[in-house]
Amino acid sequence: MKSKRTLFVLLVVLAASMLFTAVASADSVAGTGWIRAEGDGKAALQGDARTVHLSGNGILWFKDEGEVDEPRVTGFGHTIEYPNGWVQYIGFAGEFHLSDADDITVVLVGKNINLFAAGQGRVYLEGEGHYITGHGPHVERGEWSPSGNTLDLTAE
Repeated sequence: MKSKRTLFVLLVVLAASMLFTAVASADSVAGTGWIRAEGDGKAALQGDARTVHLSGNGILWFKDEGEVDEPRVTGFGHTIEYPNGWVQYIGFAGEFHLSDADDITVVLVGKNINLFAAGQGRVYLEGEGHYITGHGPHVERGEWSPSGNTLDLTAE
């Protein structure tokens, strides 16, 4: 029984590693300051966030590698905390909120994803949906890609 659990943990860590390899290698689209995205698939944010609001249904992962910031998570699901700092919410159906966080990674794989984030970092979107990103008078709209795309965010 213990070997099955160890195998499961290794598979989860491997899947998360593969996701972030995709984030780093995907085509980049210039984005600045903030993003609002809605769709089905994968949405990942990595960087320093003034604010993050994420909701939907699926599996949520969170890791804080900077100063410890506690997100406010509401809804349903089962939480697993891994020794490497990752927290996984299986069967997530709810909302994730975080403010003034540095060096975070948050990923939601699922349906009815609604993301708003502002700060510095990268956002990876894969699946079907749309987004709007901007800073000041400059606004860009786009569609999620089935093969994934990365948007670079910079502080206002």
